[in-house]
Amino acid sequence: MLANEVKAVHCTKCGSKLSDGGQCKQCDGQNRNALAPAFRVRFNQIPGVVGSQLTKIQSEGLAFGAKNLIVKSAVIQSFNLGSNSTGTVKLAGVGRSFGPWAVFGAMGSINQTSVNAYRTDVQIKVEDEAGQKGFLNYSLPFAITLAIEPGESLRVYFVRGGLQRPTVGDFRLDVWTPFVAESTDTGQLVPIAGVPTLGSPRNGFLKVAIVAMIVTVLAMSLDPSSGFTIFSSLVTIAFIAGAVRVLRNYKLSLAEATRNAVVSAV
Repeated sequence: MLANEVKAVHCTKCGSKLSDGGQCKQCDGQNRNALAPAFRVRFNQIPGVVGSQLTKIQSEGLAFGAKNLIVKSAVIQSFNLGSNSTGTVKLAGVGRSFGPWAVFGAMGSINQTSVNAYRTDVQIKVEDEAGQKGFLNYSLPFAITLAIEPGESLRVYFVRGGLQRPTVGDFRLDVWTPFVAESTDTGQLVPIAGVPTLGSPRNGFLKVAIVAMIVTVLAMSLDPSSGFTIFSSLVTIAFIAGAVRVLRNYKLSLAEATRNAVVSAV
C-alpha cells in the first residue's frame, strides 16, 4: 500500500462511505424522530388563538419548537360515553281518612339535569421531508370535528419544560411534546394536548400567618404580657417564615425553568 493512499471508511451500521472525520448522514437521517421539532419558535409565533391564552410565565418559562409534516392518513372518531344525571326528587303528602292521620298519597317535583360526556380519538400518520414517519395517537375529552385529508401539510408545534416540582394539577415535560398543529393550507387548528401552567403553589402558610397575626394583635391589645400573646407571636413568626420559604422556592424553580427554556435545543 502506498504511503499516500487513504483507506475508505464505511459506516458499521449501513455500510455507506463516510467522509473524512464525518458522521453517517444516512443513519443520522434514519434515526431522527419525525415527531421532534426541527426549529425553535417564539411564543408569539404560535397560532394566535393558542398563543393569546398563554400567560407571561408560560411564554417565558417554556420552550417551543415546530416542524412541518405531511399527513399520510387520518382517523377522527367521536364517541358518546353516556349521560351523567344529577337532580332531586321531592315527595310529600298526608291526608285524613276515617281514623288517625296517615300518608295516603304524594305530590312530587323532579329537578334533574343530564350532561352528555364525549371523547374523540385522533389518529394521524405523518411524514417529514426526510421520509421519516410518525404517528399521533391521542384522545380528547370532548367532541370535535376535524377535516384532515392525506397530503395536507401540518405545522406541528412542540413544548418542553416546566417546574422541577409541579404543583397539584400541573405537570412537567422533559421531552419535546406536540401540543397543537395548524394546517398550512386552511389554518385549521388541531388540538393535541395541554401545556404546563408553571403555576405557584397554594401557600397555606400565608393564610394561617394572617389569621395568627390578627389573633396576636388582639391578644396584645388585651394583655401584652400574657403567655398566650408570646405563644401566638412565635406561631405567627413560624408561619410567616414558612410562607416566605414557599415563595422563595417557587421563584427559584421558575427562574431555573426560564433558564432551561432559553438554552433548550431541538
